[in-house]
Amino acid sequence: MSEQSADSEGAPVFRVVIAYENLERGLEAMEIYERLIVDFAQECRFHLDIWKCEVLEIHPVREQAAKAAAVADLVLLSLEGDHELSADLQTWIEEWAGRRQETDGALVALVNPGRDDWPTMPSILGWLRETAVRGKMQFLTNSGESRRPLRASRWAAPLRHPAKNPKPSLEALLHSRMPRARWGLTE
Repeated sequence: MSEQSADSEGAPVFRVVIAYENLERGLEAMEIYERLIVDFAQECRFHLDIWKCEVLEIHPVREQAAKAAAVADLVLLSLEGDHELSADLQTWIEEWAGRRQETDGALVALVNPGRDDWPTMPSILGWLRETAVRGKMQFLTNSGESRRPLRASRWAAPLRHPAKNPKPSLEALLHSRMPRARWGLTE
């Protein structure tokens, strides 16, 4: 979390941006977000911006979403994984990654578990990993060989816990399931 990311009471604010391809992927991303809130609400406040990938085709919307992602602590891309990323989604990712000033943060790719062996997945995940590096972020995914442990950094302090603490790490959240709520996401 950046030092200027604090609410009026001085509590740190953990900024999350979610981009999801469809309802199922949006629900998956919201499960992770809900777990973050449940497990870490005592340690920080949360701010969420959520976007369906297809609305990023609209330039003013893409611009607003890029501004939010450029200052986010965590960007979650929830992907179906059975096709290449759209040109508009790639443009959005390049835009916010190029604007990042912070050196802490994570880009997380959540891939439909039934599709993580799709032929295009290695190239997509490789591009996302390279983009995360350019954006001064760590890269995490729930997909096969691309899984990486979360490195220690200031932004992740509320999400990293010593072995004595029963709260899960961000990596554990990526691989766990919760009962589904609907959260008002659009199809």
